[in-house]
Amino acid sequence: MSMRRLLLGYFPVQYCLAVADFAKQKQVLFLASEPLSDAIFNVTFGGDLAKFVREGSIRYLFEDRAVVSLLTGEPEYLTPLGAETPDGWIVTGYPGADIATETHERFASAYVAKFGEDPKTGSILGYNSVLTIAAALCKAGST
Repeated sequence: MSMRRLLLGYFPVQYCLAVADFAKQKQVLFLASEPLSDAIFNVTFGGDLAKFVREGSIRYLFEDRAVVSLLTGEPEYLTPLGAETPDGWIVTGYPGADIATETHERFASAYVAKFGEDPKTGSILGYNSVLTIAAALCKAGST
């Protein structure tokens, strides 16, 4: 499938997965049986993402299909997947280990020193939010 076709949003089948219903496997079986689906747009996360990846991999759901998956590139969701992490998906997320700027390296080092683990998406969002509020208050001169 061409990237152009993927980006234009050709979705012959629109199927919303019921959250926390992967135990029945019917949803993954349905998607795997759809011959027209060239791509999957996924927004599951947490335990549902892990179940979706596991069930889909067992049934070759992701073979020859593009997968666009929101949130999946965040450390919070990548780490629990471990060896089951899908290869080749288009994802959004926070690639903390791949950001090679001096500012980010200082932030990440300080975070690890304080909390004993790598920063997650929420960590960087919270940090940037506090910096933004502080900058706004400084510029305003008062509250």
